[in-house]
Amino acid sequence: MKRGSTCDPIRREADILSRTGHGRAIGHHGELIQGVFEDCEGRLQRGLISLPCRDYKSRATLTLEHERSLSVTPVDREKAKRAAKFVLDRFGPARAGGQLSISSNIPIGRGMGSSTADVLASIIAAFDSLDCQPSAQMVMEIAVAAEGACDSTLYSQVAVLFAQREGAIIESFKNSLPLLDVISVDTTPDRIVDTLKFPPAEYVPSEIELFRVLRGMVREALGTVNIELLGKAATASAEINERFLPKPGLREIKRIGDLHGAAGVQVAHSGTVVGLMFDPKQPSRAERLEFAARQLGSLGFEPTIIGTTSQLWKA
Repeated sequence: MKRGSTCDPIRREADILSRTGHGRAIGHHGELIQGVFEDCEGRLQRGLISLPCRDYKSRATLTLEHERSLSVTPVDREKAKRAAKFVLDRFGPARAGGQLSISSNIPIGRGMGSSTADVLASIIAAFDSLDCQPSAQMVMEIAVAAEGACDSTLYSQVAVLFAQREGAIIESFKNSLPLLDVISVDTTPDRIVDTLKFPPAEYVPSEIELFRVLRGMVREALGTVNIELLGKAATASAEINERFLPKPGLREIKRIGDLHGAAGVQVAHSGTVVGLMFDPKQPSRAERLEFAARQLGSLGFEPTIIGTTSQLWKA
């Protein structure tokens, strides 16, 4: 994603006839930390650091047609449709519409960014169909307008602490997130959480103070590529979140992780998944993952081993 923006409105109808644009975005596996944090002006803002997952993707294709309303497949992806229409209305010629198609393998209602990925992919596809290069900030502003909140998985150069309901970066860290092995567990597969309808957590002063400490731990962990320290920060954030959306079996999941050398546990703070974080450079990596997954299975979970990535988005 280019930092600059070359998005002058296109008005000639001939410019868009049968033009097709493509976009894609990745999902995530919940968050490393989520809470409230001070911005550069000292104001407290809700923020998070997403844990991007390269295994989960949403792809969007938009074929433009003149004097046609915009339709979407699957038909329930209304947020994505709204985001694409916003782009066409603002930057395309009058009466521009067409067909938006979305395909995704991101589980819905798990707190893994399925809706955000659809929205981002659709925005990118819409801009691509107009031969337009938006800035990352422009994409995020449209995503928040369409969805009400947005994850930070668009940014690729550095890890960011992101204000999800404002679509703004609270802090950019010097390095990207390190590669991690994660054993994913869906703690309540029979329950779906609507992230945007889930009531925001009301933190007490001691928790707000702890978030300040966790932010510093993450900053140091990323600067020194210290996965153990990153795991400690994620675990602390997950434990705070138990007061608002408890994850059944979290204590046992963490105990199994400790037995097999996991750096820590992270969660979807407004979802159902839990992840055991492992350093991929750890000795006996494959055996540790296998044994931990086997023990989780013996508790009735259906664990999946996934990989995260430090490259959050790529054209």
